[in-house]
Amino acid sequence: MKPIFSLCHTTARTPDGWQDAAQAWFDRCDDPKRCEYILCMPENADWSIGRISPWKPRRVTISTRDGSVKGWNAAAAASTGQVIIGVADDWYPCEHWDTELLNVLYQAPALPPLECLSREAVIDVDTGGDPHLLTHCILTRKRYEKFGYLHHPDYLGVVADDEFTVQSFRDGVVVDARHLLFEHKHFSYGKAEKDSVYEIEQSAESWAVGREAFARHFGKGKPIFSLIHATARGPHGWEAAANSWLENAAHTAAIEYVLCSDEGEPISQLISPPNIYDFKHVYNHGRRCAVDAWNAAAGASTGRFIITVADDWTPPKNWDLELLKVIPNLEKEYVVWVATGAPSEAVMFFSLLTRPYYERYGYVFYPEYIGMCADNDFTEVALRDGVVIDCRKRLPVFPHAHPEYGTAPTDEIYKRQHRSEAWRTGEAVYNRRVASGFKPLKTAIDPWTDVPRQPAPRRRIVACLPGETFHRDWLNGVFSLQNLFGHLGFDFTALLGYDTHAHVTRIAISESVLKFYGGDPRTKFYGGDPRTPYVLWLDDDNVMPVETAQRWIEFMEANPQCDVLVGWCWLPRQEQWHASVGTFNEDGTVNYFTLADVFKGGTAIRPVQDLGSGFPCVLMRREALETVGARAFTPIPNEHAEYGYMGEDFSFFWRCKEKGLRCYFDPLGKIAHMKTLCQEPTMLLKADAPAEIQQMAERVNGKPVALPEIDASDYECDASDSLEAHMP
Repeated sequence: MKPIFSLCHTTARTPDGWQDAAQAWFDRCDDPKRCEYILCMPENADWSIGRISPWKPRRVTISTRDGSVKGWNAAAAASTGQVIIGVADDWYPCEHWDTELLNVLYQAPALPPLECLSREAVIDVDTGGDPHLLTHCILTRKRYEKFGYLHHPDYLGVVADDEFTVQSFRDGVVVDARHLLFEHKHFSYGKAEKDSVYEIEQSAESWAVGREAFARHFGKGKPIFSLIHATARGPHGWEAAANSWLENAAHTAAIEYVLCSDEGEPISQLISPPNIYDFKHVYNHGRRCAVDAWNAAAGASTGRFIITVADDWTPPKNWDLELLKVIPNLEKEYVVWVATGAPSEAVMFFSLLTRPYYERYGYVFYPEYIGMCADNDFTEVALRDGVVIDCRKRLPVFPHAHPEYGTAPTDEIYKRQHRSEAWRTGEAVYNRRVASGFKPLKTAIDPWTDVPRQPAPRRRIVACLPGETFHRDWLNGVFSLQNLFGHLGFDFTALLGYDTHAHVTRIAISESVLKFYGGDPRTKFYGGDPRTPYVLWLDDDNVMPVETAQRWIEFMEANPQCDVLVGWCWLPRQEQWHASVGTFNEDGTVNYFTLADVFKGGTAIRPVQDLGSGFPCVLMRREALETVGARAFTPIPNEHAEYGYMGEDFSFFWRCKEKGLRCYFDPLGKIAHMKTLCQEPTMLLKADAPAEIQQMAERVNGKPVALPEIDASDYECDASDSLEAHMP
């Protein structure tokens, strides 16, 4: 007969450092026959079963023990019981623990006892430590078999319980048994001394691996949370709230912080931020109001769950874990409604939503509002859409300090936000929205009755054009780009630099960009403009198609994580042709792309780790140039390089690599190199090549030019004609 309980105990405290805990589980058990005991330890470890021979523990081994997860999973794989418990050297059960746990499981409504044990269930007991976490596993076999492990094998030890907790609550299988104290005698609770085993469990490597795995599993390559913070309290009035959100988070590495301030407002930067995924500072180029600022911050965000943060709103401890517990799926449309401590919680004063729900409308708050009533609108639409998870009683309060609640003093910012104009505008827009059935922005505005919004100020693209000669045909191409950017809503400014030494020219142009168009209003000179988001580089012997330029701008606008975007051209090298882009080796040399490498990932724009490139055509964010600085073009000495140093272009990308900038490559961004255009290789296709391959070839090589039709009669002659008759 199979046991009811499988006690899966992993230890590194050999030969008998595990026995006190094991003895406690035996002594406090009403019926040891209900149990099997499985002890997991490293290979070749000495062990003793002297004092607890009644258990007759089964021993399993693992090759190395660099954390507890591997041991627990190995013990669980050898188990046969209906309820699995992850036992540790420092975890002690309550009296009558076996009977108490069975009583908890048997309390399932409308289920006979046997079926109570065969369902998916995880039991939450009090461990005397962190109330947010299920620090030890107690689960039914059916729950274990769903995943095939106790803890995800990507973890070493720490943080594994975070994922176990979140997944258990998400799936709705947690059974509350916090009236039972299973004491965790851990050094962090002041109940044990730190020893060599704890040093392994709490090592920097274990924490790093755990945090990375947690962020990857729930973020899937993106930050889990985007905190979008709209502030008008410069330069330091936003910092207390920001620090509160970061300090109270369990996983800062999974958080992206997007601070948005009004254009021209002096603002401080986050000093020595904790280990967060990313910190961005963007400007609100629209109206000076929270609605435009939050929407601007949301547009720059990339996280899978968006939270509108304000200067006067702070979270409870471990807010990120608490939210993840209640969100069933980050890939679906959800809005979480939390309590803020307001006298009335009839409106979501702040918005917490998944990215799919944000993408349904393309904004957090309907853009016609100034501030007032925008939250009413958001609440009504979310309830109508059926996406709200009401956690006003399930989650701790997220305190909102506000003059209306008597928890904050009134200042000039509050007065401006609550001015009569904001109320009048809000009520008028809200009433119109109600009458229209809250139609999305694209269809809601009536041109006959609604007042259109004032267009935001135009932004600027600075084109950096280094060279020796600027040919007429090349300039015509540049003017075509100017027309395109104007159509896309950008002013176009060109900076021409005479090419003495390539790095000197590029440094001089970069210094001009940062001097006249830098984004920091505290350091700009001579009217520098923070509304310059992009810097385009184009050499005087390269021509950029307007279709490529449009694709790049649209990609950069939609993908704020992209810092630098590069195209390519053919270059002859040692009697062979290669693309002007590749990847760096550790010694600073470059593996240049072949045509197969260019299209290895398909035709979509893609990120490239350790990207190195020439500069035939490069589009970068102004912030990227500010990050590396103008002197990033200074050649780097390198004995492995062909001339003893890297060129100014590859030196720039090496410094981008060092600064952690994210570089992307466009396989279809083929740039014409005028010096070698007539000699460049082409893609030769078979006559039966698929249509998509033919289209790709046309994008790279250009469409074939059709020859004019020839009338053969024009070239026919009579035999009697003489050559002289046709001479002038």
